[in-house]
Amino acid sequence: QELMARVVDSAKLQTSYFAVGKIKTLNIYNSCPFRLNIISLSDSFASFRMNFIFPSENEFRVNKEPARYKFGDHFANIYGEFSLTRLYAGTSGREFNVEWKSTGQRAGDYAQLVRVAPKIAGSNIYNIQIDYENSAMAADIVNNLMVRYKDASIEDKNATIKQRLDYIIQQLRWIDQDLD
Repeated sequence: QELMARVVDSAKLQTSYFAVGKIKTLNIYNSCPFRLNIISLSDSFASFRMNFIFPSENEFRVNKEPARYKFGDHFANIYGEFSLTRLYAGTSGREFNVEWKSTGQRAGDYAQLVRVAPKIAGSNIYNIQIDYENSAMAADIVNNLMVRYKDASIEDKNATIKQRLDYIIQQLRWIDQDLD
């Protein structure tokens, strides 16, 4: 769980983007034409979902309320204060859902989807798999998991080395005192 929390933080996976269709709603991950900017949250542990409807290329409505905003405008609701940044054109006439969860909640969601098993019994080679609806996101999670595992492994080894070094230094001090 702690390792997956590092993955969520480093890949900024707290926010998910969905394109709302007539039949199906799809997780569009990095293909969303805008980004939600969180200016402040009312409760950083409470997850939320907001709906965005774009009646035109430059205007949007939040949660089907009548007020209209433009990219860069600040808007506030019970979840906090936000703005949207356009990444590229393609929002006109479309509807999107944006879901935010805390790092811990998101890490818990993704951790249960990951399976790790030895590639060959008794070897140090492992298969890491994740079943997720968006293959690009799944690949990013697995690749980031490998990087974060390597980082955590180095940190653990450095901590062990530091403990051994501190022990040796303490022993040398005692020997030095004994010799005096």
